[in-house]
Amino acid sequence: MGVVLGSIAAGVLAATYGWRNMFFICGGIGFLLIALMLFTMREPVRGLHDTDSGSGLGDVKLGESIRYLLRIPGFGLLTIGMGIGAIPGAVLPAWAPTFLLRSHGVELANVGALIGPTVGLGGVVGTIGAGLLASRLARLRGGEVHGLLVPIIAMPLAVPFYAVFCFSQSLTVTMISATIMNVMLSSVAAPCIAAAVGMSPPSIRALSSMVLLAAGGVIGGAIGPLVVGLASDSLMPTFGIESLRYALSGLIVTPILASAVLWWSYRQHTSAAPARA
Repeated sequence: MGVVLGSIAAGVLAATYGWRNMFFICGGIGFLLIALMLFTMREPVRGLHDTDSGSGLGDVKLGESIRYLLRIPGFGLLTIGMGIGAIPGAVLPAWAPTFLLRSHGVELANVGALIGPTVGLGGVVGTIGAGLLASRLARLRGGEVHGLLVPIIAMPLAVPFYAVFCFSQSLTVTMISATIMNVMLSSVAAPCIAAAVGMSPPSIRALSSMVLLAAGGVIGGAIGPLVVGLASDSLMPTFGIESLRYALSGLIVTPILASAVLWWSYRQHTSAAPARA
């Protein structure tokens, strides 16, 4: 809801008051919501659902806990796969509005109305659908790590739709492809975080999910859009206004790479499971 409504409102506000003022308005609303959370929400009592300490880690330093996580078979690869899988999902909301402005001639006030439903609704369907499928696999096969099969299969399916999104000259076809693509790309987060929590002892489950979210934020959210922007600038002398189209197309192979790394993580963890038992 936040992505859909926020994107639509941001487009209207940017067209009316300028894009800089739009950020001040949206950011101010965010601070108000943070204040509301600080004064109305309370921390729950910890440990109510923990049946054992899992690893005997106790209270240890952050660095030691992270090193423990990275020694779990498949966890390091899972972190990398999560980061790579987050790249195209982060690039779409960052650069798709500019792409639509430049290559499809969409007006600024209408960009949010196109991007919001595509990113938001596609993300909701993909995340919830992947979570349901991953949960079913976890129950059937006896472990959250088996939920990784969902993004392992779904991520490569996004590739042809990503290619159509980049190169189609039809705005309608472009947005339909973007929606389907985003459903597939959104399959990565929930199963990966669930797998990380399933791999970890209870005392550092929250840390394991934080590590994966950090990988998605740094590799996907920070590096992905930056690389596309630099590529677009470098291609400008050759392709002119269409440089962003070709910069975006450079990430077409990213979902396949993410799927391969997640498959490696899955095989590494499941192969080591009998030995750990």
